[in-house]
Amino acid sequence: MDFSKLMPGPMCTQLLGDLGAEIIKVEPLDGEPTRFAVPRGKHSSEAFQQLNRHKKSIALDLKSAESAKIIERLVQGVDIVIETFRPGVMDKLGFGYESATFWNPRVVYCSLSSWGKDGPYKNKPGHDSNYLSYSGLLDQLAPEDGKPHLVNLQFSDIAGAYTAAIGLLAAVISAKEIGRGRHVDISMMDSSVGTASIPFAHFAATGEAPERGNDILSGATANYNLYETKDGKFMALGAFEKKFWVNFCEQIGRTDLISAHLQAGEEGEKATAETQKIFKSKTASEWEKIFKDHEVCLSRLRNLKEAINDPQLKARNMFVKVNDPWEGKKDLIACPIKMSDFEFEISQTAPRLGEHTREILHKFGFSEQEIQYADSKDAIRILES
Repeated sequence: MDFSKLMPGPMCTQLLGDLGAEIIKVEPLDGEPTRFAVPRGKHSSEAFQQLNRHKKSIALDLKSAESAKIIERLVQGVDIVIETFRPGVMDKLGFGYESATFWNPRVVYCSLSSWGKDGPYKNKPGHDSNYLSYSGLLDQLAPEDGKPHLVNLQFSDIAGAYTAAIGLLAAVISAKEIGRGRHVDISMMDSSVGTASIPFAHFAATGEAPERGNDILSGATANYNLYETKDGKFMALGAFEKKFWVNFCEQIGRTDLISAHLQAGEEGEKATAETQKIFKSKTASEWEKIFKDHEVCLSRLRNLKEAINDPQLKARNMFVKVNDPWEGKKDLIACPIKMSDFEFEISQTAPRLGEHTREILHKFGFSEQEIQYADSKDAIRILES
């Protein structure tokens, strides 16, 4: 049962749905907020459709007594409950961890929240920029002597989604072994910090935060950097290992730059400036042809529209076209997990609000009379058209 909204929870449960889990998406009667984001499709936003395939939607008034009875019975028959409210909200509604485990001792209950279920921030509101700023990661994204800047990838939310999926799967395995579930407590801020191993290594060694733009991964050396080409495009050179840097220098006829491998400071700046001059002499396409058959870790920067046609992503089937019954043909990102004896396919696109309410209630043993009673109390809204 998925009580989550916005991005982290839905991304987590969609991943599990892609792998075969049956997801019951529990929404309020007016739908979860992402449905109404822009750009819009015919029945919901594009963002909602990208995050909610392989889910069945049931619409409930979570504050009604009728819905409470429905949720209690549904929890008894599921393996996982995931929610993204602030700590304590689900308890007030009557569907918190203690209630869920009373109804179903084997259920795995995941609370995916901004800051976690304890600590001084637990009741603060928050979004991706807040987790990144408090965790120190946003500072690391700023260029040297430049201002921190936001990007349109929600690092903390994505990290939280994948961390939650891992925690849930581990807890489900444990539940099968010991006969009882666990409360999986995932914080987006914790998940952000969990990705910062390399910058934290600098702090662990020196007691100081890394200087922005003054390390290898931030472009402080010539061998790992971004370079503008003659036609205004950019090439990413990732010659971290010396053998790749040697191959690069030999191919451009500048073996004198080999000694600058991993060198920061004045030598690194000079080598970077020289390398930039060289890249400016040819177009991005010309550089791609020159290094096509040479191992140097060089790639041209592409936008998302160009990435859809990348031969590697095509070979891995990472972008798929599906025929949505309401939206028509759609482009979706595929499941990034590949494994033997498992052929990923999208069998169901994002649901309409409350589309599967009757189906789910029938499956869990509710009679038609019970469903009609719930309808009359306005606990369920079923959209027939």
